[in-house]
Amino acid sequence: MKEDDPKLAGLGHKAAIERADEDSRDEELKPLGDLLDMLPDFFYVADYDLRFVYANRAAAAYFGYEKESIIGRLYGDVDPNEAQAAFYVDMWQRAMRGGVPVSTERTEYISRDGSQGYLEAHIIPFDDPRPGKRMMLGLSREVTANVRLEAEREKASLLARELAVAREIQKSLAPASSLAQDGIDAAGMSTPPANPRGDVKERAPTPH
Repeated sequence: MKEDDPKLAGLGHKAAIERADEDSRDEELKPLGDLLDMLPDFFYVADYDLRFVYANRAAAAYFGYEKESIIGRLYGDVDPNEAQAAFYVDMWQRAMRGGVPVSTERTEYISRDGSQGYLEAHIIPFDDPRPGKRMMLGLSREVTANVRLEAEREKASLLARELAVAREIQKSLAPASSLAQDGIDAAGMSTPPANPRGDVKERAPTPH
């Protein structure tokens, strides 16, 4: 085709319009992106091949990347833990095949520094009209503090129950006289202590 071919010119005009539309959409979505970057939760979007097309700042930092550098990378390539990556890839594939959201309330994870934590994860499939394929919206929330607080409360509750049982056992093994004395002591009616100065003798009246 020649450069002045009407068909070529038409394709170039169409491409220019599409780029302008994309730039316009990006500008319209910028306030939303800025808001998502302020949140501690992880928001991300992946295509049919589980390749990142969007990640907010928290999600990118979790994987050790900047926002711009994680785009185009496969999910399985950015997760440092292979077993963990396999779990989430399977989760994403189930959502992709079924076309329905898949969630997990509490999933253990190992961070890049080796520390243990817990995430609540939600994967929501949706159809992208441009490529005509299904895509995924992911939301993960850090719940490590909640899990640890629940564990501490459960530990305290268990300790209280064990102490209550120990008291009951102690009462059942103690002799009756001891229990009676404990009751008197508890009521504040204990026998007063002996006079430390000894017995006091009565003196005879002095004759006048």
